[in-house]
This record gives sequence, C-alpha cells and structure tokens, in this order.
Amino acid sequence: MKRTQINRIVSAGVLGFAALASPAYAQTSSAAIEAASMDDIAGTVGGTRVQQHISEDFSAFAGSESNARSLVTGLRSGGAITLTSAGGTSATALAQGAGTVRITPPTRPMGYGNIYLALSLARQQLAAQGITSATPQQLQAALMGGTVISGNPPQTQTVQGVLQLRSQGMGWGKIANNYGVKLGSVVGGMKSANQRLSGMSPAASAVSSGSASTTTAIATGAGIRNAAGAPVQTGAANVGIHGRGVVSAGGADAGVNAHGSVRMGGAVGVYGTPPLTAIGHTANPGLARGLLR
Repeated sequence: MKRTQINRIVSAGVLGFAALASPAYAQTSSAAIEAASMDDIAGTVGGTRVQQHISEDFSAFAGSESNARSLVTGLRSGGAITLTSAGGTSATALAQGAGTVRITPPTRPMGYGNIYLALSLARQQLAAQGITSATPQQLQAALMGGTVISGNPPQTQTVQGVLQLRSQGMGWGKIANNYGVKLGSVVGGMKSANQRLSGMSPAASAVSSGSASTTTAIATGAGIRNAAGAPVQTGAANVGIHGRGVVSAGGADAGVNAHGSVRMGGAVGVYGTPPLTAIGHTANPGLARGLLR
C-alpha cells in the first residue's frame, strides 16, 4: 500500500475520533487531511506549479503577485521574505505601512498545505478589520504579530501572528479560534484549491532522447566527399551509410550496408568476385582491383 494511502487512512481515523471529541479537534484534523492532500498533489503535478497556484490565490491579499510569490517561497524554504509596495507617500499610506519590510519566519520550512492554511488565516484576520489588500507592514503584523494600522483616519489594533502561534506548537483549529473565525471556511477553500490542482496534468518528465531517430536521421559526414565533390552522408544502421572514400565510376559514392559490404548504384558493376569490402579493397588480391565499368 502506498504511503499516501496509509496517511489518508490514518488521518481519516483521527478525524473520526476527533469528531467525537470536539468540533475544534475535528476542524484541525480536517485541515491536516487537506494539507496532506495538497502535498501529495504536488508530488504529481510538480511543486513549482503548486507554488504558482498558491501565489495566484493570495496575490490580491498580498498586494501583488511578487509579494505572494515571496511569501510562498520563503515559507516553503524557511528563508527570508521580502515584501514591497509603492503605496504612495501620503501620511495615511505611510502610517498604514507603505514601503518595504523583511520577514524571517519563526517556523521551520512548511509544506504546501500548511502554507495555504497560514496565509488563509492571516487573510481572514485582516479581512475582519476591513483589509483585503494588505501593505507589507500589515502582512508582517498578521504573520509575525504586532500592530495593524488601517482605516482613514488610521486606527490601530494589536494582533497575534499566525506564524508565531504556529511556531509555539499551536494547532490550526486553536489559532482560528483565537482569531474568532471558523477553520471550516479555510478548509473549504483548500478543498477547492486541491480540486483545481488535481485537474492539472501530471508534470512531464524530462527525457533526453538523443538523436531524433536512429533509423531515419542522416548526417553529413565531416570531410568525406565522393569523386564528384559532393559531401558523403553518414547515418544510423538501415539508412545506407555511404562508403568512406569508396566511389563508383560515375562519381557517386558507394553505399555501405549494415554488414560492411559495398553496393554500387545504377548500372555500375564490379568484375570478379568477391565484391569490394567496405574499405575499398578486393576480398581476393589476385583479381584486378575492383575493375569497374
């Protein structure tokens, strides 16, 4: 049985037990199942395509496509995240966090599913304050904790950061409860994302096939020409490899078959047997050297 199937069976069992225990545990288990499913899908369609899909889902929330990519890439690797915004130079824009900030996630490198959950909860937290397209500083506060400034005139509110809570070992369901939101709506969004990702074709394997065809490709032999001065062509077996320096009386190059014997084109023939070999010598030196007519 595949590992992914085992994970789903175990997760389903946990979900069933959790549903009997409390709704919060059930929501957390459901989120874990969808997160694992997204990671499994990444193994089929490719991590790059999943990262791109997540970035597209959160580009409006992050203020730009580049900010969304930086968030996804940084959370995936555990590296620094740079968020930028033109934002304007008005007092309100500057107060609300226009400019550039740099975030170092307190969490370890996250799977694609957990990245989706973290960004979804941060988005819901800011949406509750009327923020649908966040500035870099608003994103920093939602993820790392701090003060969110919004509105005109500006109003401030202190928030707990999603990543900080997660780094302390808090489950997704408990984090959602702290924000006063239902994790079920987040899980529903993940299910839709997983369905879209599942519809993608599997990632193409990079296959190096060498030459286009070993039976049809014909290459020009370097520096090899027939008596008429035309370049001699070489190729794979069954193509008719032209003899190296072996020419017919009419000036055409003699073809060498896969067995190395020489064949002469047109009406040109050879007196005596055996015929010429592939290197242009007669099999019987006693005969005239391949008398041609």
